[in-house]
Amino acid sequence: MPRAWGYWSARRYISLYRPGEVEDVFPYYRPGARWTALRAVRLPIAAVVGSRDEFLDRPAGELIAAFRGNATRARAFTGTVIPGARHNFQRRERELADLIVRWIHAHRGAARQRRSP
Repeated sequence: MPRAWGYWSARRYISLYRPGEVEDVFPYYRPGARWTALRAVRLPIAAVVGSRDEFLDRPAGELIAAFRGNATRARAFTGTVIPGARHNFQRRERELADLIVRWIHAHRGAARQRRSP
């Protein structure tokens, strides 16, 4: 493992990289995966990815499509790719914040409706 990634125990490494382990909650890389965690979400979902995310192994739009296809119980799904943004959205913070605020305002009623009897 590259030293720059830090030091992980064998258990942590397996949890991250073995299909079906605890941290394998968004298995977009594995066709036929169950997506149990995402499919259980019933509230609106916003998935935001930078087009230059250094951790992507496929185009950002494909990742958004995988999330959209598995957000089957969500009241709403919004997928956005921020052009030129990296994983941490450095230098794109204002754009990300504005997007999140607009999304919250657009979907705040859905959460309230869910709580009402």
